[in-house]
Amino acid sequence: FRVITITGPGGVGKTRTALEVASEVQLAYPNGVYFVPLAGVEEPDSLPEKVGAVLGVEFQGRSALHTQLAAYLENKELLLVLDNLEQLLPGARRWITELLRAAPLVRVLATSRERLAIPLETAFPLTGLDYRTDREGSEAVDLFTAVARRHDPGFQLTPENAAAVTRICSSLQGLPLAI
Repeated sequence: FRVITITGPGGVGKTRTALEVASEVQLAYPNGVYFVPLAGVEEPDSLPEKVGAVLGVEFQGRSALHTQLAAYLENKELLLVLDNLEQLLPGARRWITELLRAAPLVRVLATSRERLAIPLETAFPLTGLDYRTDREGSEAVDLFTAVARRHDPGFQLTPENAAAVTRICSSLQGLPLAI
C-alpha cells in the first residue's frame, strides 16, 4: 500500500486504530514510523513544517519547505501517520500526492472523517460498535458495562437496566469514545 486512510465519524477510534497499526508495523520500516498530530492545524501549507518538525528536519535556505522535505524523504523507507487530516483537504490531497511521487518508499497512514480520494489510496472505514441488542455480547453494551464497572465495581447489566443501557449506546451511535 502507499496510502491507507482510516475514515469515520469523530469518536469512532480512528487515532487509536492508527496508533495500534503503527505499533504493529514499526519493524517493517527501517527509517521509522512517525506520528504527526494535525488537530488544530488549519492551513494545508503548514503540512511540510509539521511533518518536518516530527522528523527532525532542519529546513534551510530559500527553497520551499515542501521541496526540502521531499528531498529529505526521497530515499527514506518510512511510515507517516497523519492524524486528523479532514480540515486540511483538499490541500493535503495535493501535498500527499506530490510527496509520494517524490519519495517512492514513503507510506502514509492517515485518519480523516472522509477519504482523501487520491491515487493509490485504500480507505478503511470505521463505524460505531454494534448496539442492537440489550444483552451481553453486544460490543457497545459490553464496552458500556466495562466503563461502568471502572466507576462502580458492583455495576451489573440486569433485565431492569438493559433497555436503558441499549438506549444510551444507541443514542451515541455505538461510538467508543462517547461511550
